[in-house]
Amino acid sequence: MSQNETLSRIQFEHQVRLTMKQAASYLGVSLYKIRQLVEDGILQADENLLDKRERLIPRTELDELIRRTGK
Repeated sequence: MSQNETLSRIQFEHQVRLTMKQAASYLGVSLYKIRQLVEDGILQADENLLDKRERLIPRTELDELIRRTGK
């Protein structure tokens, strides 16, 4: 894991849900890749009740993906 990836994960460790953009930063991938993972059903994303245009991903989903892929 690179230093940038570690810093990114530390930055979001207090959050329970992340925006798709934050999730991309957390995993060190593109926003397009996050959208693909959500569309493919690999990641669960819920509608943000305060902003209907935004979708939120539980950090536990991201941590589980990291665990499964060994990233």
